[in-house]
Amino acid sequence: MVTIMIELCSKRRMLAAIIVLVCLSIIIVLLENILTPDSVRGRRLPVVSEASVVSRNTSTAAPLPEPCWRHESVTVVQPCRLCSDFERASSVIPECANSFYVEEIRCEKSGKAYRSCDQAERRAQRRFWLFELLTVLVALFSGSLVVVRQRQLERSVLRKIQRQLASEV
Repeated sequence: MVTIMIELCSKRRMLAAIIVLVCLSIIIVLLENILTPDSVRGRRLPVVSEASVVSRNTSTAAPLPEPCWRHESVTVVQPCRLCSDFERASSVIPECANSFYVEEIRCEKSGKAYRSCDQAERRAQRRFWLFELLTVLVALFSGSLVVVRQRQLERSVLRKIQRQLASEV
């Protein structure tokens, strides 16, 4: 296995490698931007609110009654969860069609109800901490490689000095 030590690379090779890596990074970013669908990019698609749902049977807007959680105190019975495929397809819980996440609540007067909840903040926070963890792991790995390489170079220099001293004596 042939290994090229970075210390032995010429400035021209290093500059060429940096240019190739920058160009490769730009190509990857452009391809990601072109190939990623809008729904995955994090752009918010318009969400239809319950109060502005248009009746499918008539051509006029049939506003639904105001949800109970807007004018009553509520207690969360079941925290925000992902809707099942059945709930989304059958519209058993209409709120699942909006955000794919729903939480079960109990209104003080009206009783049991469901409301859409947004998981974007939780996902963003989770991705952030995952990125931070990955960054720390890469930093630790890179730092350990630097320490190992530095020790190898120091041993190599020490051997050369010892050989020079031995040849003089």
